[in-house]
Amino acid sequence: MTSTGIDSILEICPNNPNKQYLVSDTKGNRVIIMNKDYKISNIIQNNFDWVQDAIFVSDGNVLVADSNNGRIVHWDKENQLYSEVYSYNTGQRRIGSIIEISKKTLSAFLTLLEKVCKKIYIYYNDNMLHIVIVNLDYKLCLKNHQ
Repeated sequence: MTSTGIDSILEICPNNPNKQYLVSDTKGNRVIIMNKDYKISNIIQNNFDWVQDAIFVSDGNVLVADSNNGRIVHWDKENQLYSEVYSYNTGQRRIGSIIEISKKTLSAFLTLLEKVCKKIYIYYNDNMLHIVIVNLDYKLCLKNHQ
């Protein structure tokens, strides 16, 4: 553990309207929310095992990719509640990253994904679609672009 108390930072997510930062503390099995002055404002913990990614979604809540538990968890900041929005077999899949896109760009994005992905999972919440991309096949991607 470092002097900051963070075991291993995998990713820092700085883009959000509230000027907060999400720190994926992978080995610490938690997500740390920091304010614009980099002071800890909250810690998200829910029996995570290897936090791969975490993002703020448009409503200000957080999605967490809990890699070794094979799930994506939605954290409701207001009620401090957790819900599993997606689960998968860790022996067959891994999640590298989570993104949120608007409906406006969804059509072009899905067209591209059809060419490079084996599986796409979509989760809908509050007028936003959340897409989980698994098992990217780069050989297929190169083959389609020849």
